[in-house]
Amino acid sequence: MLTPEPKISVIVCTYNREDLLGYSLQSLAEQTLDNSLYEVLVINNNSTDGTQELTEEFAGWHENFRVINEPKQGLSHARNRGWKEARGEYIAYMDDDAKAAPEWCEKILHSFRTVEPKPVAVGGKILPWYRVEPPQWFSDELEIRSWGEDIGYLQPPRRNFGFSGSNMAFTKDILGNYGGFSTQLGMVGGKMRFGEELDLFLRIADRQKLYWYDPNIIVYHFVPKRNISIIYQIKRAFLSARTRSKAEGNNFFSVKSVESFYDILKFIIRTPIILISSDNLKMTFVLKIKQLASLTGRFFS
Repeated sequence: MLTPEPKISVIVCTYNREDLLGYSLQSLAEQTLDNSLYEVLVINNNSTDGTQELTEEFAGWHENFRVINEPKQGLSHARNRGWKEARGEYIAYMDDDAKAAPEWCEKILHSFRTVEPKPVAVGGKILPWYRVEPPQWFSDELEIRSWGEDIGYLQPPRRNFGFSGSNMAFTKDILGNYGGFSTQLGMVGGKMRFGEELDLFLRIADRQKLYWYDPNIIVYHFVPKRNISIIYQIKRAFLSARTRSKAEGNNFFSVKSVESFYDILKFIIRTPIILISSDNLKMTFVLKIKQLASLTGRFFS
């Protein structure tokens, strides 16, 4: 049974995450916002585990939940299917391995309804969620996605980057006007690809500049064991920076690439001094290596 005229549609795209998806959906079922004001659309993108059964159970328990199967493999296909099927005026995205804070939907809706001039996109902070205690050297800083503690519209250069994919919301009109997410970018099954969110935010920012950030709009993102590894942190930093740089139109011979080269030289000169004065040598070392990977990704875009 469909709820009457939800104001906000929450899209959860999923692929073989049965073990974590239940936590995500439960957090959405327990929102403080009245369930007549929001719907949850689970987009099953060809899962082969018990995802379909799990999502159908939730849909049976909660009348504002729906399950939709998207046969075209890829996160962008699933996200686009979500906003096209949505009945809400506003579209919020959360990953299938994340948990929303209880006031998440309520705060997103409040931002769209009360902030003037009206935002075209709203986002917040992503904090880590651990099921196994990380080692002492590991820091939350490696997994936090945040634009700080100040509420307001994102200003350049932050505005170009927009928000992280597990905590972003748009007006449905803006997604329709800009065609949603590029299906040439983004995750496909278990293959790590980036860029579909940045590509969309860059396209929108050319004409629409109202991205509202509120650090009290919070999502907790699961940190798997693989993330708690120096190699993974380096790889992700490199790929993310390279994707971001390419999306901005940079290449090996661009001014940005030259600037990145000088940044790498400055990094190499300054880092030994920072390491020597650090209280947590291993943590500082990881942060510095991740920073170097990011600079190198920009240089080799």
